[in-house]
Amino acid sequence: READVEWRVHFHVPVFRESLAGFQSTRAFVEEALTLHRHSPLSSHLEVETYTWTVLPEHERAASLDEAIARELCWTRERAA
Repeated sequence: READVEWRVHFHVPVFRESLAGFQSTRAFVEEALTLHRHSPLSSHLEVETYTWTVLPEHERAASLDEAIARELCWTRERAA
């Protein structure tokens, strides 16, 4: 249908990625939200929901799971602080 111009699909990818396998992420929105949070915090904590590790392409799983989660947390902390 002509009205079906854009589809949005919820899938957990590393928060720091702009795209994955041809799909765009919400990274720009997350960065904007973290900037707003930095200037006017709405909460004393942030939650980072990790992606589903086993369904990521193999080349995206080169680091260990704990290293990948730590990278996401560091990326978020750097933009929120």
